[in-house]
Amino acid sequence: DTLSVAIYNLDLSPATFFIKDMGYYFSAVTDGHAELISGTKEKILKGLLRVQDLKVLDDYLGDCSISSTYDKDSSRLMLDVDLDDGTRPVTGFYSLKDRILDLHTVFPKFKLKYLMPIFKGTLVDMEGTADSKIHFQLIKGKIPVLNGTARIEDFATTVSATRARYWFSADIDLKDNHISTPRGIVRDMDGNTAVLSGFFYSYNF
Repeated sequence: DTLSVAIYNLDLSPATFFIKDMGYYFSAVTDGHAELISGTKEKILKGLLRVQDLKVLDDYLGDCSISSTYDKDSSRLMLDVDLDDGTRPVTGFYSLKDRILDLHTVFPKFKLKYLMPIFKGTLVDMEGTADSKIHFQLIKGKIPVLNGTARIEDFATTVSATRARYWFSADIDLKDNHISTPRGIVRDMDGNTAVLSGFFYSYNF
């Protein structure tokens, strides 16, 4: 059985409900089509959605297309996100057989201010970008696993408790949720400079 759905100017902003506790909000409208194919053991959702006027934290990001196609030989739902400039920042698949979500992301100018809600007011007024290439994998019943690299250029933020502002540049390595930087440069408002190296591991990604 196949259920086909056509979508016209659907407001996506109510979906903010699912992420508002994390401090995030967004707005957009979408057009497109989707098909839900019901088999004996699995349900397949495929289609093409056009997301327009996407805003995240009041930052206008423009339009993108989200497509999904089904590869019968591998029992995988293939996923792609394409931007209007011709780039494809997200590609990957969902394995219906193994229940694995596997995504590769490439963001040459990821805006670090999108991380601000994570720090819940401890760090504010974030600026700067990161050139990131991240592999995200989620296996059913396990925590997500991150691998990849990121180059941070002139990340600036203010510590809300002291109102001191700092600038930070570094190369970041991610290996199985182990985040490390062999050499980072930190500057303060008085021009003082420090070299920072260290690592962080999270069980909660």
